[in-house]
Amino acid sequence: MEDLAHIVVYPAALPGWEVLVPGCEEPECFDDRAAALAYAHGVAEALRPCRIQVEDWYGHIECEWTLSTEPAAAT
Repeated sequence: MEDLAHIVVYPAALPGWEVLVPGCEEPECFDDRAAALAYAHGVAEALRPCRIQVEDWYGHIECEWTLSTEPAAAT
């Protein structure tokens, strides 16, 4: 099985959300969840194939999805 880049979106210790991207030492910080998810999706598009995982305050996975090697064809 192919190794996937793994991006994690999680609540920050202070108000806001953080996105941890492979290869980055520090997470990116965002004021709201929507902005964090939009950033994570943009990075995942560039890193295809890639998995995005969203965690809650306790580190439990709320949801995750995988972007395959090729984007879906437009219809």
